[in-house]
Amino acid sequence: MDKNFLNQNLIKIAKQLSALLEKTEHLHTLMIKEQNKNRANGRTDVLKGWVFAEEVKEILGVSTATIYRYTREGLLPASKFGSRLIFRIDDIMQIIDRNYRRFESTDFDENEIEIEEDDDEDPYFDDGLALI
Repeated sequence: MDKNFLNQNLIKIAKQLSALLEKTEHLHTLMIKEQNKNRANGRTDVLKGWVFAEEVKEILGVSTATIYRYTREGLLPASKFGSRLIFRIDDIMQIIDRNYRRFESTDFDENEIEIEEDDDEDPYFDDGLALI
């Protein structure tokens, strides 16, 4: 191939990429201005207080299948948009609150719980369980 031909094409590609980057930066600036305008007018994000299944999975530390099972069994209310589920953060917090209790060491099978290893000694914890 001709070296000159390759250089010319590389220059064209670089110019197109530069133009695309400028357009992207312009759109980003417009989005930020619109968000700021909405905040100034008292409007907030439409989905404020709502999260998708991926975020619920992280919050609760369970699998996607468990999220869908909880929803199917009526334990976790959700709205469905196409194939995606969306959840109220308040509903997730209610589940956490409903399941909150003081556990005794006899409540756990040694292989049942996941204990995070920590190199630092903490006088209030023994084997990952609170001594309160």
